[in-house]
Amino acid sequence: MIPGTRVRPQAAADAEEIFAYLGKQSVPVARRFMEAAADTLIAIRDDPTLGIRWHNRSGRLTQLRWKRVQGFKKYLIFYRMDEDVVVVQRILHGARNIEQLLDADD
Repeated sequence: MIPGTRVRPQAAADAEEIFAYLGKQSVPVARRFMEAAADTLIAIRDDPTLGIRWHNRSGRLTQLRWKRVQGFKKYLIFYRMDEDVVVVQRILHGARNIEQLLDADD
């Protein structure tokens, strides 16, 4: 059985911010990012084990996994399984302080 997907508000806001940022340089690239993010989310939904388990210094948030956005290797989708639903927590650029941002959401 393929699980459903729920995108948390902060993850949706992340995607909008990334789209706006990329769109300042190139609207076609920004559109390609959104399509690639959607394709990556479909792949995660179809097989939630695709992502790599998140390991942070504090040992918290061990239920999280991450996967690179297809074709945009610096952008990462963080998600977890909640029963039969994939919950998308955040979509972040790899250069950001990911641990701090994820801890703030918890």
